Amino acid sequence: MIRVKSRKNGICQDMCDFGFHSYMRVPFYVWHEDPDCEDTPRDIPSNLRKYFASLAEQGVILSDRQKAWYVNMLARRLNDVELMKFEYPSTEEEFIFFGRDYREA
Repeated sequence: MIRVKSRKNGICQDMCDFGFHSYMRVPFYVWHEDPDCEDTPRDIPSNLRKYFASLAEQGVILSDRQKAWYVNMLARRLNDVELMKFEYPSTEEEFIFFGRDYREA
């Protein structure tokens, strides 16, 4: 279960602060579980190799085809990493942080 938090004026507050007495369940689907999110393997830029290594440390192991898909989708978004994490989060943390903060910026 994801613990949903809200940001107001830059301060993170639990939903309980707004009158909710339990945490809400939020459906979350990661892109790397979708079998369509694969592409022909290609060279991976060094910044993304570091990103994929950090995902592996969190238990998210990607195939070369999945990494290629991510690289190609990022290129289509003009290498806007924050937009990519907003549209295709790889972890629950990205879902919560970029799903709420990117549009508020």
